[in-house]
Amino acid sequence: MPEQRGKTDFPKPKRETENYFEVSAEEILDKVVLIIDAFPEAENVFFSVQMHGHILSCRQDTYVSWRDRRCLNDNAFAEYQNCYGELIDSYSGTSSKPNLAVYGLLYDLAHGSTVSGELFSLGSYIMYSLTGRNRSHATDLCALGFYLFDGSPNKKLLQNLPYSIKLPVCGVDGEICGTYKAKHMWLPVGDQQCSVLAAGNDTFAILNIGTAAQVCKVVPGFKSGSFESRPYFEGNTLCTKSGLIGGAQICNFSQSVEFENALTQEYRLALADINAGKNVVCTGGAFCYYGDFLKNLLQKSGYDAKICTNDALVGLQIYGRRYGKKVC
Repeated sequence: MPEQRGKTDFPKPKRETENYFEVSAEEILDKVVLIIDAFPEAENVFFSVQMHGHILSCRQDTYVSWRDRRCLNDNAFAEYQNCYGELIDSYSGTSSKPNLAVYGLLYDLAHGSTVSGELFSLGSYIMYSLTGRNRSHATDLCALGFYLFDGSPNKKLLQNLPYSIKLPVCGVDGEICGTYKAKHMWLPVGDQQCSVLAAGNDTFAILNIGTAAQVCKVVPGFKSGSFESRPYFEGNTLCTKSGLIGGAQICNFSQSVEFENALTQEYRLALADINAGKNVVCTGGAFCYYGDFLKNLLQKSGYDAKICTNDALVGLQIYGRRYGKKVC
């Protein structure tokens, strides 16, 4: 069958104010089902999903997006960081930061909201809705803040939290979660990891720029340092520096010498932290608009910069071919 591609808009937020960013989970699911139903002859369905966001069974139509940082209100993050930050260490597959579900739920509880029942990532919510099984991959679930790098729950953290929830089951290999309309539904994997897989060379550093930016590099096995030790495939680590200046700011300030200097410094320090070397693959939507500016900026800093136009969908195809052959 020849390759077919399409695009549908992500639902607009139903709440976007004061560090809140919430979307209808049902609207997201409806769009996913429409895409699946558009391919009646498909036997396998693979998913690349946004990480960090979460859904609770007690408010099931509310997807709290990765862009939600409600615990920055009332200076709550500083308090949570002081109480729980040391329990979210380098082996947690993420870092202690405001958009973790761990902290979002603490803030909700402190402000009178019910925090109980079953927790879902966006990926595991889709799986639960389609197969009845609340499961996802470590590349997705570790971004919630409740797990360790190997996919096991962070028991020490969970025992110290003032709320109790049922977590999704975490997988670390490519596996089928269940079936939907006779199609195999595979565990969702993180969109960042798919983007890196699409770049085609795990030995190079990756600069991925969309609304925000991140730099990352794959290293064998587990590795910790002054970066997030995010799970990658085959038990490897995706050393990541996130939250860097991205397209949202570049579009306003790219003509400023002061901004260019600040951007250069931030990227240089982040690349040094992940031990990037001199080869950097540039990817992400912002390169469609600012590719020459960004490539020149890196080259002036001494990096051999190459632009890759492959997206996370290409990475998901590579992932599907790799694991589909092993299982099906």
